[in-house]
Amino acid sequence: MNYNLIDDVSLMYGKMGGVIFFNMYMRYTGVNVYRDYADLLLDDIYKQINTMTPINFADGLCGIGWGVEYLVQNQFYEGCTDELLSDIDDVIIRSSPETLDHTFMTGIEGLLLYVISRVKSFKRSWDQIPFDLDYMVGLRDIIKNKYPNTYRNSTYVRNLEDIITNKKVNFQDSVAIPSFFFSNIPNNINDLYSVPIGIYQGLTGWALRKILS
Repeated sequence: MNYNLIDDVSLMYGKMGGVIFFNMYMRYTGVNVYRDYADLLLDDIYKQINTMTPINFADGLCGIGWGVEYLVQNQFYEGCTDELLSDIDDVIIRSSPETLDHTFMTGIEGLLLYVISRVKSFKRSWDQIPFDLDYMVGLRDIIKNKYPNTYRNSTYVRNLEDIITNKKVNFQDSVAIPSFFFSNIPNNINDLYSVPIGIYQGLTGWALRKILS
């Protein structure tokens, strides 16, 4: 999988998915060259994201930020994600979540997945959590009023409600790859050139599923 041939830096379609895959493949095989390649891709991502990058999960800042959080929490990299992701957090806080649809890929569930991963990222005092109580309550209310089915059925909404109600966070749960990453990925790929390179319905998603299975 040659990610050098694409410009897309997103999680589900582009280079951020490659960073996750090659780090996992390095751990799976013990071959450090895959980590070196992942590092190059990560450098490309930080050079290319800008104020025009959308905020959504599939091809925007929420997905890229979630990817960084996943890599740090699962000990592929060291670092403080409050520092690494502060600019992304600021953009997301200033955005308008009420304009999003209800989905993980392009909508409010993807935003919620990112927010939950950041709030739970590591133990710190309540006033140091990057998304404050007012933001989380506002996000909860938008989901409740605009997408009642999502409000009733989403595990991430229940996590958010628990944080808001009890003002306590379970810092023991590391970020895990959610099942929707592997939606509609074929069991076998006979022609490598017939599918996209990314996670979503692509080669990287197929390979990640193989490693995790």
